Amino acid sequence: MTNIGTSRGSITYLINALLKISEMLDTSYNALDDREREIHAQNAYSLTNEVPPLPDFSHFHSSFHAVPGIPGGNLRDAYFLT
Repeated sequence: MTNIGTSRGSITYLINALLKISEMLDTSYNALDDREREIHAQNAYSLTNEVPPLPDFSHFHSSFHAVPGIPGGNLRDAYFLT
């Protein structure tokens, strides 16, 4: 996460780390045979396209409403209940 106070050195460190990760991934991918690449492609497709729908988080359950009829809720009670 970056913000207005992030230094150039921090950004350089982040970019270098991302480049190292990219190189490692490329190396491991290039070492795969055809069948392993097919399995990898199927896994990537499954993780990116065959995802279950997210639950509806558009409202608080009525038991957590801070004031009935007013949008919003008691997030602290809902969080600590788990």
